[in-house]
Amino acid sequence: MNPNENPEIGLDDILGEFSGPTLEDILKEFSAPAVTEETESPAPAEEPEAAVSDATAVFTPITDETQQTDGDVPPAPAPRPPRVKAEPFSDDWEPEYEQPMGEFRPKDPIPFPEKSRLRQLRQKLVAGPERRYQALSEEGIGHLQAGIFLNFLLALLSVAATVAAAAGAVGPERIRTVVFCQLLLAMLAALVGCYRLLDGLSNLFRGHFTLDAALLVTFIACIADGLLCLSRQQLSASCLFCLQILMSQWSAFQRRNTELSQMDVLRKASELYGLAKTESFLDDRPGYITQDGKPEDFLDHYQKTSAPEKALSVYGVLSLAVSFGLAILCHLRLDVKSAIQVFMAAQLVALPFSAFVAMSRPAAILQNRLHRLGAVVCGWHGISAMERRSFFPLHFEDLFPEGAVKLSGVKFYGTVDPARVVSCTTALLTKEGSGFLGILRQLPRSRAGANHTVEEFSHLPGGISGLVDDYRLIVGTAECMDACGITLPSESKDTESIFTAVDGQLCGVFSLAYQRAKSSTAGIRALCADRRIRPVLAARDFCLTPKFIRGKLSVNTRRIRFPQHDVRLTISQAPCAEDAPVVALNTKNSLASKAYSLTGARALKSALKWGAVVHIMGGLIGLAAVCALALNGGLALLNPSNLLLYSLIWSIPGLLITEKTRYL
Repeated sequence: MNPNENPEIGLDDILGEFSGPTLEDILKEFSAPAVTEETESPAPAEEPEAAVSDATAVFTPITDETQQTDGDVPPAPAPRPPRVKAEPFSDDWEPEYEQPMGEFRPKDPIPFPEKSRLRQLRQKLVAGPERRYQALSEEGIGHLQAGIFLNFLLALLSVAATVAAAAGAVGPERIRTVVFCQLLLAMLAALVGCYRLLDGLSNLFRGHFTLDAALLVTFIACIADGLLCLSRQQLSASCLFCLQILMSQWSAFQRRNTELSQMDVLRKASELYGLAKTESFLDDRPGYITQDGKPEDFLDHYQKTSAPEKALSVYGVLSLAVSFGLAILCHLRLDVKSAIQVFMAAQLVALPFSAFVAMSRPAAILQNRLHRLGAVVCGWHGISAMERRSFFPLHFEDLFPEGAVKLSGVKFYGTVDPARVVSCTTALLTKEGSGFLGILRQLPRSRAGANHTVEEFSHLPGGISGLVDDYRLIVGTAECMDACGITLPSESKDTESIFTAVDGQLCGVFSLAYQRAKSSTAGIRALCADRRIRPVLAARDFCLTPKFIRGKLSVNTRRIRFPQHDVRLTISQAPCAEDAPVVALNTKNSLASKAYSLTGARALKSALKWGAVVHIMGGLIGLAAVCALALNGGLALLNPSNLLLYSLIWSIPGLLITEKTRYL
């Protein structure tokens, strides 16, 4: 029946013409449960087969392997065998991802200490240096600077009056006014620096005689001598007292500034490296080893009195006793006025005014330089343990810190697999303990170096050799390859590279780019300039020869000792006793920080000793001169101008010695 002939025929009439399945039958066909690969559907119960007409649509899945017949269920696939993980870089190994040989690999993360250790270190720094720094900051140094400035003006006026009177610029009618002004200036200077006099008095009550205690006695004698000079209309030597109390204030300022700088260095530290002395380091001589530092190494010793300072204190007691003896002797032979004059003169010449800064100024100058390097000297406890002749080991990271050497390119030759060349080279350098391992680890194939075993390891001039997985490897410089008869390409002879030869054939060239580190250059020069410290190479890298270091760091290597490789291994692993004295603490693991703290500690020790010797010698000569003049009737020569001139003469070398720590 043609539907176009009758337009009134509906959709049901058209569908009724077909004897195929209806829409409900098709939906039932699609809603039937599917058979999955994991589980097989249960077999249906036996039922009489229903006749299917020719027009019925049958949906049967057809696969590429087999074609199923009507009513057949597809079989489940066989389970896949478990995947066996092969050894890396073996014949059956399949990498999960491809990474080209020359692709950049980020550097290994910076090794930080354990969180517990870092937390413990931070707690100690906060409880010690941080708290002390905050306390000193609250006190401030402004009042110290103001007092120094005021006393400088007072001392300048007093010295000017003394020089003018000695030159004859003051008439006899004005001598009394000048003496009164000098006495007034001395009293004002004592008022401005009264905290120094009180500090000397408190130390005296505690049984410690210091230079400030001697200054207090000098002030009492100065007042008595000024009153006598006022009645006799003679010049007083109170200008020397003004200079002494000025230097005492300057010493207090320097000590405060030094302590502030030291606490500031420690409170900002995230790591501490201690420079400890060890006995019998090399040739039965001591050496200095870098170890983990502790805040107690500094906090327990930095305020202790040094031996030269104790010597000055003992000398101050003896000079005071000698001055009292001379005064008593003059009182018995002459009169009270002469006794006071002799006692005053003896006290002034026994302690040149530069003696008050002989102990504080070298330490302040040194700490000002070490503050920029992140280092502190651990007081006299560590300095006194330093020997006259000692060694300092140089490691690879000291000469070439991180970032100073970079891998600029890699070339492979021959038929050996490049991955095997890299891994075998890494294994051989690991056996040596080379500093180039961090550079070669930028290559991905170097991680397999730990899986190789190295046998028959030996050192060659400028290289190393060994048997790695039945491969005879030679790794070294161009000179080593020429000595072994291995031909090198012409383009690689002029570069600073590491060459790898396998079974006598060149297989790899690792080109390196060196950059001079300022800290390494400055540190080596500082160590070589000190005749009492001799650097010794502890790095076992074959390329670190005198010629190589001289060319790369531009330093004179004549004072650097290059021992054999077995000696280098011994000193690089030298132990350090737990009670070994720590000379300095460093917050930066750089050669400049360690070298300058070590040479600075030596310079500080020398400056303190020679400062004490010079001032004691000058004081003894002055006491002898005063004694001779007092016993032979030369009291007229003990005038203020002569005493000022004598003190100035001995203060010049005393101040020059304090500059010793400035030039390292």
